[in-house]
Amino acid sequence: MFARVGWVAMVFVSCCTMPVFAGYYSTFDSPYDTKMDAFDFIGGFADTMDTLQTIPDAKPKSNPPIRRRYVLMESLASKGGLNLETLEQKLNYSTVLIRRGRREEAEALLKPLLDEYPTNFILLSHYASACYLMGNDDFRRKAKFYMKKALNNWPERWSDLKKETQDHLLATYGWEETAYERNRRYEVYFKRLVDHRLEEEGVRAAKKERPDMLDPIFSDSGEKPITFLNEKGEFEVGRIAASDKERMPGDAVEAVQQLLIWMPGEPRLLWLLAETYNASAMEHAKERDVKLKNRKIRSAHAIFERLTDPLKQAKYGRFEIKAHAEKIAAYVEKMSDENVIVPPPEPESPWWRIGIGFFVGIAIGMFALWQIQELRRRRQAKVE
Repeated sequence: MFARVGWVAMVFVSCCTMPVFAGYYSTFDSPYDTKMDAFDFIGGFADTMDTLQTIPDAKPKSNPPIRRRYVLMESLASKGGLNLETLEQKLNYSTVLIRRGRREEAEALLKPLLDEYPTNFILLSHYASACYLMGNDDFRRKAKFYMKKALNNWPERWSDLKKETQDHLLATYGWEETAYERNRRYEVYFKRLVDHRLEEEGVRAAKKERPDMLDPIFSDSGEKPITFLNEKGEFEVGRIAASDKERMPGDAVEAVQQLLIWMPGEPRLLWLLAETYNASAMEHAKERDVKLKNRKIRSAHAIFERLTDPLKQAKYGRFEIKAHAEKIAAYVEKMSDENVIVPPPEPESPWWRIGIGFFVGIAIGMFALWQIQELRRRRQAKVE
């Protein structure tokens, strides 16, 4: 019975949803649960991130559908209720384990599959993610190797894939050419993040000084990282150096959000998202785009407020974050209210409409009362 229920649950969610994760993928998550927002953090992407953060929490403040789905699948598997026969089902369950904080079990599930499917780039990506998120230094170092192996087996262009591989990705994951190549780029960003942090940990383990810095996910190895500062080397609201802005991809905000969907609430990525929102405001420098520009600046401000919250203040990069937060807060405070998008007020009803409504209500009531009395009169007449 449990096996049948587990199978039905897995098939049902596979048929009605598509994946959007970076680092690890599934066929049972709703696009609504993992939606991005390039303009709004509060009321937009923050909701997505906060929802995903409930999944591993034993006692979350809320229990959204995606968390209930993960807990159900985890419970079914623990009772032998999930019949994991195909690679897709095993990859899906590894996503459950990773998101529920059981990374060691995810690694143990995926490791034997590497011999059977040594060139499967999605499997390799899952395994690298499980290793990196495990927290064990030995496994974190393995993540770098397996991410490189995943990308070596992951062709950059859709046209480089065999027709049967294209058909499989489209049917299973909903990937067409654009989604495929976008996800591949996001995997490159993830690898750069892993490489940078492992290298940084090595430097600090050797007792050498290393300043706090943003993850250089938009810069290739050996290339000067984007600083997210202006030409004078200073933080400026709504602007960075033009040369750096040219190097940022058009979907830079979404790229960072993709990594945050994989590591929800991770402070260093949140810092990068705040800087990316602020930098992308440059795209709306024209006067007619001022509302769009200010929406992105307000999003950056909202993230900096989170990072400087005294109850959960970010430790990494705290001095830079504090300085940038103060500058952007002062800017937002002086923003004109006309640039804030608010719903129009409801028009007040004129007195004559209220009067008409009052008299119409009385008329309807009197008619209803007359109808009741008429029915009673007819019933009495029949009795007599």
